[in-house]
Amino acid sequence: MEILACLSEEGAQVDTLYGCKPLPKPGFANRCEANMAWVYFENKTITSLMNGMCLQADLQSPEGVVSVGTCTDIDGQRWRQEGRTIRVLHN
Repeated sequence: MEILACLSEEGAQVDTLYGCKPLPKPGFANRCEANMAWVYFENKTITSLMNGMCLQADLQSPEGVVSVGTCTDIDGQRWRQEGRTIRVLHN
């Protein structure tokens, strides 16, 4: 999954349209090298290595819109892994 068009602003959409690319090398200079790199934390958030924002699902959207936003521990920013799939946790 990638941050669409390497956008770094709040609400930038995330998709899975372009397959995979290698992880960025340490000290990468071009932030777009990391638009598919994510870190999963113990608090169940997934954070972009490109811009430090959290993966978030719009729980009000019937289309299942996924984007990035400032990490605030809101519903829609916590995830669980089920095999090779991730699912949003919400109350």
